[in-house]
Amino acid sequence: MVARLIHRQNTLAKPDMKPPRERKFLLFSLEENEYSWRGIWLLALVYLGAIIFAAVASPLVYWAMQSWAETAPNQLNTYLAGKDFPRYFDRLRWLPVILLLPWLLKCCDLFSFKNLGFGALRKSGIYGTALRWTFFGVGLLLLAAAGQGVALGTGYTTGLTPGDVLEILMIGALSGLLVGLIEEAVFRGLILRMFYTALKPIPAVFLSALFFASVHFKKIPNQIWDDESAVITLGSGFYVGFWTLLSVVQTFEPARFLNLFLFGVVLCLLFLRTGSLWPCAGFHGGVVFTRAIYDKCFQTDDGNSSNFWGSGILLDGYFASILLALICLWLLKRSVTTDGHES
Repeated sequence: MVARLIHRQNTLAKPDMKPPRERKFLLFSLEENEYSWRGIWLLALVYLGAIIFAAVASPLVYWAMQSWAETAPNQLNTYLAGKDFPRYFDRLRWLPVILLLPWLLKCCDLFSFKNLGFGALRKSGIYGTALRWTFFGVGLLLLAAAGQGVALGTGYTTGLTPGDVLEILMIGALSGLLVGLIEEAVFRGLILRMFYTALKPIPAVFLSALFFASVHFKKIPNQIWDDESAVITLGSGFYVGFWTLLSVVQTFEPARFLNLFLFGVVLCLLFLRTGSLWPCAGFHGGVVFTRAIYDKCFQTDDGNSSNFWGSGILLDGYFASILLALICLWLLKRSVTTDGHES
């Protein structure tokens, strides 16, 4: 009896406790205590279906392009005919993804900017605006660049004209904008919600970030595919597709994979804490923008790199892992109630 009264008092004392899952992140109009794997099955259908489509179509498109370049050569078809076969496969597998994305969003009731996550930002001073998080992303990579510069020695790339620098800035800004918006809409706005609907929040964040890191490894090792000696057949697309699925194992880089995973965790937590994709897109875009500029405008002495400090892409060293881990811990520590106020 006493234990029952104590349990009841504890329950009544915390009427506003945040539920383990928030309904606004759930798909298919589910309640907080309901789970569904429908989104995961849809993701698997589109992902594997795109690989099968590319496996079938890539030899046909490759042969057509080679034939076109031989019979009526011009600058465009000559350029395309010179691309290796795995690149044809990689580009073609995006075609069904792009075509099916509106259908997938409609199935998940996310076919609007507001439902997808590009609505109003929760009014919380610690998160601020998308612009503030853009600067936060820029600052993260500047810290990584500063550490690398002190340890390895970093110098300006010689021979760059003001026009070259302006072009690099414009391309970097455009890349940051497009990558930030598109990848956040897909990976956090859609895929994170698929895992979140099927699982509890922590496993959902973990698996979503793991998927995000894995799909960034898609290069086939040279010892497996040599385009110069390869003979393209109808089965070549399936061969490339098989090794594309295993690329993360064949080309595994511990620091780079860890950083992509932690980066995904940061973006997942940021979305769940703010309820908006705008800060995620800002942070992601700031990182892409800074990395693009640093890679073109700076270089380490003699091309040196380090497992701890990384190389010119900055996000392949363990120093960046430490910075990302600290951001993860900070976001995990910030407990936000359902009405958007800090607890």
